[in-house]
Amino acid sequence: MKRVLAFTILLLFLMPGLVLADKKYPPVVGVALSKAVPLMRKEQYAKAAAILQKALGEKGGEHEEISLQLGNCAMLQGKFSLAVQHYKEALKRDDDNAMLWLNLGKAQYQLKRFAAAGDSFQKGWDRASPKERKADVLFCLATAWRMAENGRKAVVAFEKLFQLYPGKVTSAWREQYIHTLMESGQIKKALPFIRQVIPAASGKLKMQWQEILLSQYVELKMYPQAETLARTLTETYPGEVKWWRALAHVQLAAGRMEQALAALIACSYLEQLDAQELSLLADLYMETNVPGKAVPLYRQLLQREYRQRTFQRLVVALHREDREETALEALQQYRGETMKSVSLLQLEGEIRYGRREFFQAAKAYRAAAALKGQQKGSCWLMAGYAALQGKDWPAARQYLHKALEFKRQKKAAGSALKVVKMELARAAAG
Repeated sequence: MKRVLAFTILLLFLMPGLVLADKKYPPVVGVALSKAVPLMRKEQYAKAAAILQKALGEKGGEHEEISLQLGNCAMLQGKFSLAVQHYKEALKRDDDNAMLWLNLGKAQYQLKRFAAAGDSFQKGWDRASPKERKADVLFCLATAWRMAENGRKAVVAFEKLFQLYPGKVTSAWREQYIHTLMESGQIKKALPFIRQVIPAASGKLKMQWQEILLSQYVELKMYPQAETLARTLTETYPGEVKWWRALAHVQLAAGRMEQALAALIACSYLEQLDAQELSLLADLYMETNVPGKAVPLYRQLLQREYRQRTFQRLVVALHREDREETALEALQQYRGETMKSVSLLQLEGEIRYGRREFFQAAKAYRAAAALKGQQKGSCWLMAGYAALQGKDWPAARQYLHKALEFKRQKKAAGSALKVVKMELARAAAG
């Protein structure tokens, strides 16, 4: 969510100290202003407003200058809705007054009526003389449109600001322009400006912009630039875990698992990894075919909190290491959880089938088939295969008939049933 910027510069638009001698007013207006303006200069806004309000009700007192100064009094007291009313009244009589439009925009902005503020600032800018046009007004205009989520108009205003007043542009204004470009989806256009603000920034702000640049590179899939920046940052700040973590995610996004693993290992040396990072580290060991390193990490995670995915990955890691006995012990240790999971029971069935423990394999697959899920057909088929390999012909026939009910397994189950029928016939004949 965008932070609402406070435009203290716009207080200059209010003109509480105008020179009355330069203008001719109706008597009632001139008298009221001569009393009210000195009070406004002393910040006695309530007293000034009372005098102006009284004049407004008198004959000849309905004047744009009275409404303007009433609006200023309301604004300076934080009564923004009232200020809007007075400024609009003044504009009915003096639509070409640039200062009135700018003051109205200020009040509308304070009320978070950003689109209305943008319109008012634009009208104030359009009506202002060349001498009255200031860089600050364009910045207010651009920011109002940004807050109104009208990126197109905001970008146009910012670019006009940079074109007309290059020497007035502050780093804060340039930063707002960058945010506007990113929010309006013009990320590539923002990149050179981000690269410009980084050398001028320092401390936490510099780090924030470096993070933004890195994240934009990743979002745009500019992985070579992202890797170069991340590596530069790790070399410049080798003790800053943030950049090693960023490098790990850049490499991960680019599909370079070994490099991501190396960066995450560096993170683990600098700071204790949280559960999510520890899980990622274990998964990266698995992806790079080092399951032995993953096993203790998955066990560590399970000690913190049981998660089915973590446990399943532990069993897979043990299986890949040919530590089937340990894998089966783990499945037995978490038997209650195993019996509620199709994937864990299938994994047990696969391990036992490979160990030629066909009776136990069929039992695991049968238990998996009894659970809800989309794997029923394949579980019944595998249970049938296991029973067939174990020469339990009646069980094989029962399980394969179940598999026949599923379209994907129907053909394979039918072929296996022919073998079972032959064996049953042979047993009956013998």
